[in-house]
Amino acid sequence: MEDASNFDAVVFEMVSPAGYSRSAEDIVGQAPLPSQMPDKKYGPSVSTRELADDVQALDQELDAFSVSGQIMLASPPNSQRFFGRPEIHGVPAPHVEKRLNEVDWTGEVTEVIGNQSQYPFTAIGRLSYSIQGVVRQCTAWVVSERVVATAGHCVYSRNKNELADWTIFEPGYRAGIKGEQWVGVRGYVLEQWVEPQEGVSTSPYDFAFIVLDRPIASQTGVLGVRISNPDKPSATFSLGYPQKPTVGFAFDGNDLYASTGNVKSAGLGVLETENRLTEGSSGGPWLTKTMDGIVVTGINSNKPVGNDSVTYSPLIGQSFIELFSRVLSDMTGV
Repeated sequence: MEDASNFDAVVFEMVSPAGYSRSAEDIVGQAPLPSQMPDKKYGPSVSTRELADDVQALDQELDAFSVSGQIMLASPPNSQRFFGRPEIHGVPAPHVEKRLNEVDWTGEVTEVIGNQSQYPFTAIGRLSYSIQGVVRQCTAWVVSERVVATAGHCVYSRNKNELADWTIFEPGYRAGIKGEQWVGVRGYVLEQWVEPQEGVSTSPYDFAFIVLDRPIASQTGVLGVRISNPDKPSATFSLGYPQKPTVGFAFDGNDLYASTGNVKSAGLGVLETENRLTEGSSGGPWLTKTMDGIVVTGINSNKPVGNDSVTYSPLIGQSFIELFSRVLSDMTGV
């Protein structure tokens, strides 16, 4: 059982990588990368409120989120209705729903998403990040006005004991098609992930939020999230940009894939589902059919050693609520 009183946030600032521009040049393909990045600042040097373009709207979202505590808001691109509306749940997603309805007789299905111009795929993108000058790739998804969610290990490396120097989010990324890029300016991850207690599992805390350099939600849409569902989902439609090839799939990190499968177990703050997506898909959302519609109920986190057929996710519960509330609170000054 999670103790809501003990969830502390590690807040850190990031820099723009050398060569970054808003003309969508691919920084990951540029060389050489700087051998030394400017020092990161731990703890905000400026108020996060200054990064918010519509403080009143975010304040309404925080109020609605605090009242409901169950559902975060979903909206397609160009919607004006994602703030302050706890009754708005999942947005229709016919292909996702079809796959989830069929999975009991088709079994696990892995497929490339060929058309990323349709919601909810517009809200998912490739996340490139650097830790100590080493560039890697994850997946992230839009969760609020200028905030994306991803896995905790995509912004903090326990092996290196370092937070990310910089992050770049590219929604709708696909090999050969350059799109717009957003730079992360501030990151949020739980202290339970960064400094775990001895003998306590860190898997339930493998998620993070990144505040972007400018608004994004009106262009991409926002994914809805189901919070603290007492019943585990029966099946998931998991998304991400897998890089590591596996049997039957030559993954290379250049395309968005989906893996639909049945949830196998839930316990100790972790969900396990049939999901063949590999490294690079970390942080990608698990979409599920619930009474609230098609919403996020999990995040690609990690796999059992030597088994690419299943994936684990932290249970989206009180710790997720606490950290996201901190992000919104900082942006509204509440």
